[in-house]
Amino acid sequence: MTAFDAETLNLVHQEVALELECAWLQFELSDQLGLQAEVLMDQVFAEAVVKLNDGYCLTLRPSRPGFNGVNTWFKWQEMTHRSSGEVLMLSQVRCVAELQSVSSNSNEVRKIISFGIEAQDMEQLIKKSLEKISHLCGLRLVALPQIKLNKAIN
Repeated sequence: MTAFDAETLNLVHQEVALELECAWLQFELSDQLGLQAEVLMDQVFAEAVVKLNDGYCLTLRPSRPGFNGVNTWFKWQEMTHRSSGEVLMLSQVRCVAELQSVSSNSNEVRKIISFGIEAQDMEQLIKKSLEKISHLCGLRLVALPQIKLNKAIN
């Protein structure tokens, strides 16, 4: 049996790799950052939707086309540490961010702006996206936190 490196396994099982990436992003957005967010996927496409204040949402889609049309969220890069010579694997999230407004009475979605963006993790990606939106559109938006209701004990 031939030993495979991570990149080869990713190419051979792209749908599984995308599913794992989406699960990781859902964990990062909801569990680590505590945001109102949902990561959706089908066989080859994925998107993450982060709720923002005032009826806005930030939709993120992976921008790295993969083999057989399966998109990927992460770009991996191998770096060698200057002093120690240690080889490090670093990742970046690369995606297309789209600001959308949802009308409360008609549920109509209006696309406002779309741009490419990359960052070391989802926290930085959302921060950079909101800064770019503020600069380009003049909107001061924040990602909404999850709301946990405590049940009263009688």
